[in-house]
Amino acid sequence: MPATFDPSRLFSGDALVLAIGVVVTVLFVAPLLNVSLAGVVGGLLALAEFAAVALALYFLLRIAVAAERIAAALED
Repeated sequence: MPATFDPSRLFSGDALVLAIGVVVTVLFVAPLLNVSLAGVVGGLLALAEFAAVALALYFLLRIAVAAERIAAALED
């Protein structure tokens, strides 16, 4: 069975713990690297925006595939 992307796992416990771990690690490491907190927050927001766009494109692709399958089924 091929591996597929499951959006429901984005909000699972493991993903939440990983997200919290990344944010906490970045917030503690940023001062050590002499990076401003505003830069870190801006970077995290840009990453979140990228993830949101990628997820939206994924769902649009799924809708297009479903519409194509429905159209093919109606042709038969």
